[in-house]
Amino acid sequence: MGRRITNGLRAAAGPTIVIVIAVALVFVTRWSKVTDDLRASLFAGVVLTLVVFLTYFVLGIAGLKPSPQGAVNVPRVYAWSLICAVSVLVFGALFYVVFVR
Repeated sequence: MGRRITNGLRAAAGPTIVIVIAVALVFVTRWSKVTDDLRASLFAGVVLTLVVFLTYFVLGIAGLKPSPQGAVNVPRVYAWSLICAVSVLVFGALFYVVFVR
């Protein structure tokens, strides 16, 4: 099981780093818009990062390897259902933390 988690983390590291850099770049270049509603901006950046990380992590645990360009050869049915499930879980958890607590 340890090898699968390592593969999942390795598969998720590259795309997640790219997303973190892209979110940071958007925050820096559009700082005036970000500061208008800082909480919503941070929420969107965290959600995007978590969705990308968890999607690639699950694909890595399943044994699928991303190409150097970041694409993973996954049947479309599995890919869309995985992305939808990860998105619902991440948004649900973050909405609970932000609005209920």
